[in-house]
Amino acid sequence: MVKMFVLICVVWVEGNRYDGGEQKCIMHESQVKYMTLDQCRSDIPKSEQLIEGAIYDNFGEEPISHEIMAGCFGGA
Repeated sequence: MVKMFVLICVVWVEGNRYDGGEQKCIMHESQVKYMTLDQCRSDIPKSEQLIEGAIYDNFGEEPISHEIMAGCFGGA
């Protein structure tokens, strides 16, 4: 079984945290079950697009920027 993990970071205020910068990051494990690494890797662009859409749906243009990084792990 192969799993996809996605790191999602949303920047609210630019700068380091000591100067008032604010960035929130979370690690998400996809609930989709993949049988092969190729299957998982081919799904990364779609997953990143869905997450980006959810950021805009939930927060609009409020975040300054965001970063989404996905990777697939596991297999035989």
